[in-house]
Amino acid sequence: MAIKKETLKKEAKTLAADTKAAAAEAAATAKTAVKETVKKAAAKKPAAKKIEEKVFIQFDQKEATPALLIERAKEAWIAAGGKKSEIKSVAVYLKPEEGMVYYVINDSAGSFAF
Repeated sequence: MAIKKETLKKEAKTLAADTKAAAAEAAATAKTAVKETVKKAAAKKPAAKKIEEKVFIQFDQKEATPALLIERAKEAWIAAGGKKSEIKSVAVYLKPEEGMVYYVINDSAGSFAF
């Protein structure tokens, strides 16, 4: 009993088509499973709590925040002839025992009273 080549070719093509269809179905199933897993993981993840943080500097009945000191340093630098658009770096140093705030903006130093 000899199997004809034509019959073998047809069976091979059918098997290849079936295999390709099965692979596509498996890929679709895996993709769906991954999406569901990601959705579940995202749903379980608790929302990050936003913590309000503030820093106040108090000395000798005076009070300031770091942001206020930086803003005042910029204003003092601009009043001394600098341009706001030229500011690239700002460093502020508070010396409460002297009642002074020292700053360095773009390698240029200055000071003002606390």
